[in-house]
Amino acid sequence: RGAPRPAMEELEERLRRSNARFVDSLQRIIEKYNYPFEDDILVSMESLTYDTPIGKNSLK
Repeated sequence: RGAPRPAMEELEERLRRSNARFVDSLQRIIEKYNYPFEDDILVSMESLTYDTPIGKNSLK
């Protein structure tokens, strides 16, 4: 395997791998749930409003 790597280099490599796992996990979650569920209220994240039968309602 060669000479052992310095501790900081080892830490940086572990952090890179951890970050890659985290990003992959989030992407899988987003792909799995990135659609409206039946009978769900769709909220505009920009305005924090949602549509009702009598018009828009605010979450603020």
